[in-house]
Amino acid sequence: MPHQKMIVLPYREISAVYEEYVDDMNVIKENAASQSYFGQVFNACCNDSGVRLCRDTGTFVTCTVCNAYHIALRAAKSPAQRIQLKALRRRHLTKQRIQREKYYKHKLKAMMSPHKYLSIIMDGMDQKKTDCPVVGRNVKDESPLGRRIIGVKVHGIANYCYVVDDSVPGGTNLMIEILNRVLQDLDSRGMLPSDPEPVFYLQVDNCGENKNRTMFAYLTDLVKRNIFHKVKACFLMVGHTHEDIDQFFSVISKHLKQVHITCPDQQTLLKEVANAFQNAIDRPEVLVLSALDIFDYKRLYDPVLDPDLAYHQEPHQFRIKTFLSKESKLVLVHYKQWAQSSSWLPLLPTVSLSEHPDNQPRSPKRRKMSRHSTTKGQMIAKVKEQLLSDCSKRHVLDHCEDIPENRCFDNEHPLDHR
Repeated sequence: MPHQKMIVLPYREISAVYEEYVDDMNVIKENAASQSYFGQVFNACCNDSGVRLCRDTGTFVTCTVCNAYHIALRAAKSPAQRIQLKALRRRHLTKQRIQREKYYKHKLKAMMSPHKYLSIIMDGMDQKKTDCPVVGRNVKDESPLGRRIIGVKVHGIANYCYVVDDSVPGGTNLMIEILNRVLQDLDSRGMLPSDPEPVFYLQVDNCGENKNRTMFAYLTDLVKRNIFHKVKACFLMVGHTHEDIDQFFSVISKHLKQVHITCPDQQTLLKEVANAFQNAIDRPEVLVLSALDIFDYKRLYDPVLDPDLAYHQEPHQFRIKTFLSKESKLVLVHYKQWAQSSSWLPLLPTVSLSEHPDNQPRSPKRRKMSRHSTTKGQMIAKVKEQLLSDCSKRHVLDHCEDIPENRCFDNEHPLDHR
């Protein structure tokens, strides 16, 4: 949990945990313990290790899909329905676990091989906890000046905290400015990867200020300028985005909530944010940004943005990589829906456009709507045409009354469908 030293299991009842335990024991073909003994062992382990079940109430945001599965399981009427719901819930949890393990893999690679890999996670802290003045308890007076903290963790290297006030608008310009300043600081300290083909892993929240065309243009620019050979931007599943950066924020929040902590102005707030970390390795570098410090990246990249780029909010994995061809160097952007997806899309074409004989794209084959089958409407129209050729209009109207899908009136043409 990001705000307390506790591990929360994605279950609301111990019976659901026991059912998962029985299923796992059946897979390995071992005898399962009784539910009463399982409950005793489970409660003892929870008390010793700081583990609890998920609650229906609380301030911690949970996944909507998980909540829906829990509600459906409690309302299930038959064993077959419960088995189906449990299988769907396990599939959902497995999917989010694979996304999280991918992030852990990137983080470990950056910490083990800093000469080739760089891993950064960025997120914003809840602004209500950092408004000035900050006092250790709730007071009736409202805070006169808002403060927002954006945290950046460079795994294995350093931590950063950027503080902005209400005059700085949030959005992609702010996030790119912070990311650019972090990369410049790492470059000045000689901590960027020195490998000939460095790789940059970026982990951010699945929201609009991080997932937009301007951010992708900036990351593509990093690759085109040969700062990185490959950039991967990863986004966790909605409702399962809480990571180590949130635990980083919890340390600050707990420190500011103490009764003896009072921050009447910004300078005191900056000092207390740094003092929240007892370990010098985890202590962040606290910096302040004003509205004049934010560069307009939207205006910079607007002339080169692809206006047809859309639906980029759906995928969760993006890769920007340099590809070498016989003629030149290309920087291409690919995407995957999930980390476990088999292929990066769009697939690279096997035959280029220049290899086509007339150097023109082939026109798509026209689709036949009927697909060599006669629809009911076509049959009705065919019958009406045959009746018109043999009978009078009144005779046609009498026969059309047997066709329920169409109605004909005396002042209308028999084939006029209203």
